[in-house]
Amino acid sequence: MNSWINPNRIVTAEPLPKDLALLTFVDGKFVALHSPAQHERVTAHAKQIAEKCGLPVKVLPATLPEALNFMGSSLEEFVAIAFEGEQELRAWVVQSLKGVVRDENDGAVRQEAYDMLVGMGEWEP
Repeated sequence: MNSWINPNRIVTAEPLPKDLALLTFVDGKFVALHSPAQHERVTAHAKQIAEKCGLPVKVLPATLPEALNFMGSSLEEFVAIAFEGEQELRAWVVQSLKGVVRDENDGAVRQEAYDMLVGMGEWEP
């Protein structure tokens, strides 16, 4: 079944412990990045968009590699989008990157997260 057929539909899932982001897509286009802690608020807003605008909305929890893949961006672009002036979100990204360095099985992803923490001034090289 194609989840985009019903224009007033919202598709979502509960975030898992390893999920670092909520990605919101409206009519198939990426529109927003949020913390998984905001799942209830984001889902409620997505329902309003679907009902008022008649557009299909997806709110997808994602791990860091999944988020980068869905967004088609590098880690640097992800961090730039995530911050946009929000200190709380910056703290969340730092915590998430530290979790990736600690828990990720893929060495390349771990190294990229470490390099980003160094670049952000959070860790010494």
